[in-house]
Amino acid sequence: MMKFRGPPLWNIVGRPVAAMDGFKYSPVMQGRGGKWNFEDLNIFISDPCRTLPGTDMGSNGLQDEADRADLIVYLSMNSDEPMLAEWCKPCRPQLPAADFEQPVVGMGSALA
Repeated sequence: MMKFRGPPLWNIVGRPVAAMDGFKYSPVMQGRGGKWNFEDLNIFISDPCRTLPGTDMGSNGLQDEADRADLIVYLSMNSDEPMLAEWCKPCRPQLPAADFEQPVVGMGSALA
């Protein structure tokens, strides 16, 4: 069985798309350009193959918007320069904003 491994997700929010050395990106990912931001990650991980046909990311995506927001906030907070998008806060209104202000130490690139 062939294993695919993507780039580490540490610092993914704000990182240029398809720019990490040592990883072979699909041509469509290489041609996308720009940097990963909250909005683009939200759209992409909702359905990677439909959003970017030809991507090598084999995933059906995360359908639930709150789950996507949680994941993107987690990825952002586990970075060198955490940031929080305003659109993430309404997805989990029962949680105070302070819950998102401290980085969670741990997984780093383990999600890659």
